[in-house]
Amino acid sequence: MSSLEFTGERIVPGKTAESLFRESQMRYAFAGRYAKGRVVLDVACGIGIGTHCLLKAGGVRCIGLDLSLEAIRYAKFSYAGCTFAACDATSLCLADQSVDLVVSFETIEHLTDPRKFLAQCNRVLRPNGLLICSTPNREISQWGPGNAFHVAEMKPGELLSLMEGYFVDCKLYGQHDVGYPSCVAKSIAVKLLDRTHLRSVVRRSVRRFKPLPLSGICTETEFPEQDGRFPELAINPYIPKWQERPVYLLAIGRKQPN
Repeated sequence: MSSLEFTGERIVPGKTAESLFRESQMRYAFAGRYAKGRVVLDVACGIGIGTHCLLKAGGVRCIGLDLSLEAIRYAKFSYAGCTFAACDATSLCLADQSVDLVVSFETIEHLTDPRKFLAQCNRVLRPNGLLICSTPNREISQWGPGNAFHVAEMKPGELLSLMEGYFVDCKLYGQHDVGYPSCVAKSIAVKLLDRTHLRSVVRRSVRRFKPLPLSGICTETEFPEQDGRFPELAINPYIPKWQERPVYLLAIGRKQPN
């Protein structure tokens, strides 16, 4: 199973930077608050580490779906107690009104038709069921180098508007606040010097985002219990601030009762 390719888009134990591992850990810990006693669907589950975290948080049944057959094979081998299957996020292989909670982290930005994805999530949820999803905040990511795997990223208002087309009581949260003016200034400086002989020096010395006190490769195969560590990665209600912006956005929406 160690042959799984690490692209930066999913957790691979022994190959994932600890900063990325902890970001994902915090998101699943957040979703775990809503999992107890519920049938949970994890869309784009990757290797299943988060799906298993939701089971440990009290989900009565946890289902993980991912487009990658390789990732699903790893999940089935590694995380007992969960159900895993290969499936496209825009055509979920579940019956109508069959789950209570849908979790999907860092998925929607990969899709050419995010509305179809949200419609599918709404379809499989029972009345009053919840969707929790996350995506990079374009207010920050637009100043970075770009991601070849992402079709489209959204700003907070865009994500909220999209969610409100399919769900009610929608709320936004942010994860990993960074200083916005310094982020913009550093990005502009890099671009101005990008074609000069200082290009390699600048890229090594200038960080686009506030550095995390995390380094190295994470070898853990389970998300540990939430213990108050990594406060810089905390997930909080989204409040617009000119001086700070979250690197990631999370949205929660509820399916209307019948």
